[in-house]
Amino acid sequence: MRGLMVMDACRLGFGDERFDAVTAQFVITLVPDPEQALTEMDRVLKPGGEIIVSSRLVDDGGLLAPFWRAVAPLSKAIGWSSDFKVSRLTDWAKATGRYETVHVGRGYFKVVRLRKLAAADNSRSKA
Repeated sequence: MRGLMVMDACRLGFGDERFDAVTAQFVITLVPDPEQALTEMDRVLKPGGEIIVSSRLVDDGGLLAPFWRAVAPLSKAIGWSSDFKVSRLTDWAKATGRYETVHVGRGYFKVVRLRKLAAADNSRSKA
């Protein structure tokens, strides 16, 4: 498929398990319900595929975490989240029981990679 499509990140217009990878670049901190957006990414992702999120994310307990928490009300007023923690992504992944965290980048802007377990891996994790 080629082209650009505009749609709601929380209600993607694609069929189930359609993609080998799903990427969200500088989006996850802007949607009203990030966990629902992740759930939609999960729905359209094939087993064994990856969700790749890149954004400005805060390290839990990081040196600048208190600063980003303090400016959060101001950034929220302009539609942005300055206090979006990496753990929000990794906790969602863990809670599904269908993902493993492959990579969490370092620095101001981070890349987080979450791999969807293949069907055989998923059945083992439930045993």
